[in-house]
Amino acid sequence: MLLLANENFPKGIVDALRDEGFDVLWARADCAGWKDTALLDFAESEARIILALDKDFWHIAVQRRVPLKDAAWSCSEFIQRLPKILAAGKGVR
Repeated sequence: MLLLANENFPKGIVDALRDEGFDVLWARADCAGWKDTALLDFAESEARIILALDKDFWHIAVQRRVPLKDAAWSCSEFIQRLPKILAAGKGVR
């Protein structure tokens, strides 16, 4: 599963996701300075799920064209594994 963590997403969680075998790009390190719309375009082009803690992404995303057809399945798989991932990254910043 391919993920793209926004720049404000905690590094500890990014590291925990990577430790669990996820392919995670972190905008702060891998896409520094990119605007949200560029991150969304990039994520869509690589079929990456965006992890963000701000509402800006939501507002931009809902105004876009039809989402990728596999995104719902990928999100549900990710959500099922999320409690373990968060527990692994707890207390890490």
